[in-house]
Amino acid sequence: MQAAIDGIGIAMGRTSYVEADIAKGRLVVPFKITLPADAGFYLVSPEAKADPPKLAAFREWLHTSVKNKP
Repeated sequence: MQAAIDGIGIAMGRTSYVEADIAKGRLVVPFKITLPADAGFYLVSPEAKADPPKLAAFREWLHTSVKNKP
């Protein structure tokens, strides 16, 4: 989110987490598209590039984070 606020990136996130930044004009909502809270997320990459160490570490962190949610 900070990269988006700083103008050097874009971000997707839960509205409830960023509504203050949207209200203060630090972030903008470019599209009127929303997803239900129970929507799924997917990590996609070309098969030939699916296992570099950084991506493997991120994939493992993501999987662990999801498994540990109440």
